[in-house]
Amino acid sequence: GAGAGGGGGGDAGDTPTLTLKQKKKLKKEKQKKKKQAAVAAAVGEETEADRIKREGGSCVGGVAEALAVIGDANQALVQRTRPLLARHASTHHIDPDMTGSCQYNLTLINCCMERAQQSNLKCEALFGQEKCSVSWHADSSLEAFSSIAVYHMSMGRDNGGGNSQARASKGIGKGTGKGIDEKEENEADAWRIALKVAHDSEGPTSKLLKKSSSSSSSNDTSSSSSSSSSSSSSSSSSSSSSSSLSPSSSSCVPTPALSVPLPGKAVYYLLDDFNHHHQHAVLAGAARRYASTHRVSRTEGHTFSYIYNKCKRALAGHTSQKKAAKQWKTEQLALSEVEFEWLRQYWIQGAEHHMLARADA
Repeated sequence: GAGAGGGGGGDAGDTPTLTLKQKKKLKKEKQKKKKQAAVAAAVGEETEADRIKREGGSCVGGVAEALAVIGDANQALVQRTRPLLARHASTHHIDPDMTGSCQYNLTLINCCMERAQQSNLKCEALFGQEKCSVSWHADSSLEAFSSIAVYHMSMGRDNGGGNSQARASKGIGKGTGKGIDEKEENEADAWRIALKVAHDSEGPTSKLLKKSSSSSSSNDTSSSSSSSSSSSSSSSSSSSSSSSLSPSSSSCVPTPALSVPLPGKAVYYLLDDFNHHHQHAVLAGAARRYASTHRVSRTEGHTFSYIYNKCKRALAGHTSQKKAAKQWKTEQLALSEVEFEWLRQYWIQGAEHHMLARADA
């Protein structure tokens, strides 16, 4: 006889018959997926937003949608960087055909408050004239010779709870809370990127600078127990050795430092080996700043599979008394790396980050 749902006679273990409401819902989902596939085919490439929607991704507060937009922006910056890299790549490589990667796999998003909201900002150390939001540095843990792209946006003070009337008197961000355009922003109020030459700050040759510094300090220590003449000789040779690589030496800073005002909604690039031989700082402006820094991060030693396998190897070690000390050291190194490089780095992002990560899971 016919089943209760109108289907053919079957065992109780068969798939239950769908109701009319379920059939309509399933048909609607199929049509939606078909439409998304057609749009992706027309564009020629599936966007990050389409991929997340297709895979059913969702998160509290629209985080998945925001991540999708950031993913699309990342791919756009990859496409923009390639022709710039082809024109402006360094000619100092050992292999003239080698150029660094711009296949960005890491995005760092920063929110920097306006000067008036940060009373603890210190002046930039080199000249001491302007407040420094991010001090001098070269980006680390990146692939050698890889490029960096930074999207920068300044927001009106009224968007961040500042003095909107004073802002409006200058004709900036009048009641809109939108990003400030280049023509609207006063140069004195603008955020600035500061640049200076600092050879071997990062990259394959950075080890030479560290080695030179360590040898210089060791030479100074040994020379203190020698005679005054040998001490003077050792000191001068150490000084000349370190000066050839030290960023602070005059031979390594052939050009003066400079700062460039950043108009709102601008993108700037550090191409190829620029990050290896320069340092940059961010000088605070009068409005709130958001920036998205796109990088090519080293993946070796920085992925979950890496730390997971390291812990497995540590726990699967020999337990013989003869190798107990070595095994204990391996376990402690793995434990320290988990705590300081993973757990603390996760929780330092705060409770809200934890809530969003759990919701996304």
